[in-house]
Amino acid sequence: MKNRVDVLGVMIDNLTREEAVSEIDALIKKNKPSMVCTANANHVRLARADAQFAAIYNEADIVTGDGMPVIWASKLLGRPLRDRVSGIDLVEEICRRSAARGYRIYFLGASMGIAEKAKERCERLYPGVQIVGSYSPARSEILDDNKSLAIVDKINGSGANILCVAFGPPLQEKWMKKHMHLLKTPVSIGVGGTLDYLAGIIKRPPPIVQKMGMEWFARLIQDPARYWKRYLKDFVFFYYLFLEITKTARFK
Repeated sequence: MKNRVDVLGVMIDNLTREEAVSEIDALIKKNKPSMVCTANANHVRLARADAQFAAIYNEADIVTGDGMPVIWASKLLGRPLRDRVSGIDLVEEICRRSAARGYRIYFLGASMGIAEKAKERCERLYPGVQIVGSYSPARSEILDDNKSLAIVDKINGSGANILCVAFGPPLQEKWMKKHMHLLKTPVSIGVGGTLDYLAGIIKRPPPIVQKMGMEWFARLIQDPARYWKRYLKDFVFFYYLFLEITKTARFK
């Protein structure tokens, strides 16, 4: 039985990065469609307001703890997650191991042309990586059933066994769930803004900044127009955490 931790209603697998990649490896060998989600504060907030999104998350094959607020929350709630496994960490690790393990990766999403830039840059950074396709569809394509089927055909025709979907939540998770039965890729991962990092559009701060939980601030400085509204809304995560800690303390 999976060792999952309840963080404000989202069930997260208590995995290290190494264990998460090993789990993905096992899912590829099973060769059945599966979904991997990376839970950060934004996703938890959205899940509390969207029952369909919450259900998709809690039915996913793997859910990792992405973002220091989620890790802090798990500790404060007395159910500590052992490691932060973000979307970017996971995809970078998969790229590193691609040649040795036969991972054939497809990048789907982000703004126009970003998936191709991410592919080109990863091919330089990770010699031997097998990125077998990339495509950045317009939002109208993602929302159109017929055009989405054409996207599925592109992915299936590539021979990929790992699909990285970067539409942003909750659209990427809902799209993956809707088309799971048609996809021939054994593993689909919702990766949010990861392709922007891989393409070099957004620079990742030093590890010490990441450990301090200030990576969000580095993103905000680099692209304020994109992130300020989201982060303002995400502060409600800490309110939910306060309520949960207060409730837990009251019943002890």
